[in-house]
Parts: sequence; structure tokens; C-alpha cells
Amino acid sequence: MSVSTTMERDSGFGSRVARYLWSLLNLYFLLRSFAKACVDRAFHAMGLAFLEPRRGLMFAARKSQASVARLIGIQDPGWRWDWIAGERPPPPRCIAAVVNDQDDAMHPRCLTQLANLAVWCTEEGIGHVSMYDQDGSVRAGKERLVEAVVRATVDGHRRNRLHRMRACTYEVRTVDDDGTVRVAARFTCGGAATNKWAELFGIGKKEPAKDGDDSRASAPTKTTVDLLRGGDGGAALLEAARVMTRDVTRKEEDSLSNEDSITPRELEAWMERTGRRLPAVDLAIVFGRHFHASAYPPWQLHRAEIYHVDGGLWGFTRKGLRRVLRRYSKTAQRFGK
Repeated sequence: MSVSTTMERDSGFGSRVARYLWSLLNLYFLLRSFAKACVDRAFHAMGLAFLEPRRGLMFAARKSQASVARLIGIQDPGWRWDWIAGERPPPPRCIAAVVNDQDDAMHPRCLTQLANLAVWCTEEGIGHVSMYDQDGSVRAGKERLVEAVVRATVDGHRRNRLHRMRACTYEVRTVDDDGTVRVAARFTCGGAATNKWAELFGIGKKEPAKDGDDSRASAPTKTTVDLLRGGDGGAALLEAARVMTRDVTRKEEDSLSNEDSITPRELEAWMERTGRRLPAVDLAIVFGRHFHASAYPPWQLHRAEIYHVDGGLWGFTRKGLRRVLRRYSKTAQRFGK
């Protein structure tokens, strides 16, 4: 009897300890969630939502470092908080958004989402954005895209009062049938230019300009947006090959077998001189139910990292772009070597 009683007492004590530990664990996570929610609300109330405190105070510290550097006019500060938050990898130079579902490309929300993507890329330091659908629906709506980019910029200024983008000039380009790249629209928004657009579209309130607003920024001074469709870039490549092959033939040299044969660099140099060159894409994001490039100009994709967004264009957010950029930064590119 004494042995069984002792065992019952031990089991009862162990179960009570387990319940106490479980209660303490639940209390810890409850308090932790409550504290994170309070910090998040406090940051939003102070207009510091762009620091994204939900991702951790170390991440917010890194973003605040960049913001302080912009406010005091330092483009590349000598002091860094890398020991706290780590080094941020450089962004890709050119990013492409491929909408391979034509129903999505024709939807009115498509231009709004692509405009948001252009503004996010500008804020991330990406100076070239290509937007593509095979039938050219996005290209046909270039005027509405310009308005959507301006609205996205003005809305961003209104939400984050302490985070101001530099006045950025956007160039919207299209490709002619002969391969010539032309500027279809050029406009400036962000910084002091935001007030003009806010008054024009009736968005938000006019804010007083601050000294040096247009000289302190992380965004590039220029962002180029290419609106592409199926077949763009092909005419320029064929014409470059035809002209250069003719020149080699005139020299009575075999352009395919000797050391004087045509190289990809020479083709790109010819397209650059004649105003027909489209930049090589570093990162391509495919939106749609299926993972394919939908006849995107292949010459521009020869070195691109291609990612498929499962949620499609409608569910893509700024956080989604940053996740893709983080994946890109961790990719080892060997370029065929």
C-alpha cells in the first residue's frame, strides 16, 4: 500500500509540474504576441510603419539606418549596423514582370498591381522594370499605368509621413515593329513633385516642402519601365545579325568558323548604337497559373533568374517582392561556367 501511495503522489506531482510549465509557456507566447502588437501599433501611430517592426527590431534598425542616412544626405554612410542586422545584398539591375495569363493582363486591376510593383522596385533601388504580356494588353493601357504609378507614389507618401522618396523620373518605353525602342511617356513624381500630383488627382492633403527633399533619397533618380509584348526584340536581333553578317561577308571571311566571327557583345553593341537594345533581365517574376515565360524575348532572359509566384498577381505584395529579392540574393550565378 505504501509503495502504490508513493507512486500516486509522484504521478500527481509530475502532472502538476507539467501543467504549470504548460501554463507558463502559454503565458510567455501570449505576452510576446501582445508586446509585438503594441510595438507595431506604436510604430504605425508615429508614421514609422515603413520600418516593419513585425519583422524584428534588428530589421527595423537596419532600415532606420538607411532612413537616417537619407535625411542627413549621406548616400553611402561609413558607419553601418551590419553587426546588428547584417549586410543587405545589392538589388538586381533589371527586373521583369511576366503576366502569362491573358485574362489577368486584361483585368483593370492588373495595371494597378504593376504600378505598385514599379514603385516598390524604385524604392528598392531597381532602376529598370520590364512589364510583359504576350498580346500587349499592358502596353495598350500605358496612359492608365502612368496614372496608377502616380497614385501609388502619392498614397505611399501619405501613409509614411517620415519616409519620403526622392523625386524620380519615370520613362515608359515601347518597342516599334522594326525594333526601335521609343519613349512613350516621361513624368516625375515623388519628393516635392508629389504635391502637384496630389492636387491633380485629389489624393490626400498638400504637405509643406522640406529643404533638401529632392536631394536625399535611396531611390534612383531615374526608373525605366518597358512595356513589352510578344515578338518585341526579335526584329532588332534579326536586323543586327543580318547587317553584321553582311559586313563579315564583304571581308570574305567565314563568320561562323574563324576568330573574327560575330559575338553576342557585338550584336548588343550594334543594337545599342541604333537605339534598339533592350536590357538583359537579371530577375524575372512569372505571374499566372502555369510556370512559363509566355514567349518573352529570349535574348533578354539568357542570364535571368526566373521565379514563379504561386498566388498570382493579385496576391503579390511588397513583402512578396522582398522575399523574391532575398531568394535572388542567395542564388549562386555561374553563367554557364
